[in-house]
Amino acid sequence: MAAKEKEWFTAFRRGIGRIICKHSAGLPQTENVSPGIHQHREILFILRGESRFPLNHKTFDVKAGDVILIDRWIPHRVGYPDSDRNMLYLWFFLFPTHLNLLLHQIDQAGQVSYALKWVELAADLKLVLDRRWDEFDRLSPQTALANLDAFFRLPLTMLLDEFQLYLRLKELRTEKNQSNNDIVNSIRHIIEAKNGRDCSLAQLEKLTGFNRFYISHLFKDTCGISIGEYINRVRIIFFESAKKRGFSHKQIAFELGFSSNSALLMWYRKARERIR
Repeated sequence: MAAKEKEWFTAFRRGIGRIICKHSAGLPQTENVSPGIHQHREILFILRGESRFPLNHKTFDVKAGDVILIDRWIPHRVGYPDSDRNMLYLWFFLFPTHLNLLLHQIDQAGQVSYALKWVELAADLKLVLDRRWDEFDRLSPQTALANLDAFFRLPLTMLLDEFQLYLRLKELRTEKNQSNNDIVNSIRHIIEAKNGRDCSLAQLEKLTGFNRFYISHLFKDTCGISIGEYINRVRIIFFESAKKRGFSHKQIAFELGFSSNSALLMWYRKARERIR
């Protein structure tokens, strides 16, 4: 077993410590930064290190063993602060039809790398998590907090176990090259998770491990549209959904990576015309 994987399994054996959700009591948020918002749910496991994590306009001191539940449209931190050192973050992305994970590692110098890139797990456990999460969201904040462990501890433990099984199987079976569909699906999932933000060909090259020219041609041949066109479609869906939920143009512009409201609205008009 590789050294990094041994460390992951050690983290798993420690189990889940504290579960944090949008109702949890935190410190007042003092950082003057625009938060991220997403249409999908995310789950963050802290596998190593200590940090501060803004969630729902509060700040939480987190450490190894903590789990953060990030609901749809709940503001949370984008990126990592300069103070993060020697960290290991395991992110799960609960998309409408699939379950992906990404493992971020931050070294002693603060450099971020991808210890695992866009692994797709079986979606059946996602259905359980979503069902419990939907029921949880129907409770009052006070009742929800009192029942946080009852709703989530077991399925979160199962989620970690599913990842452990993936790692075991990865060791046991002969590694196969990714199919073209796997590569294209990874690109689509990355773009959807980021709402099209920071999805340049150079960044997608880093995240997938494949040459940017190769993935550009492969995506166009497979999907019939370019990566840039797909990014625009994802952004349009997010823009229109966020507007309906009352988010400001400033918030939407930040989430989609535009420098100003005017740049956002100019892009939207042009993008809408192209797909009509």
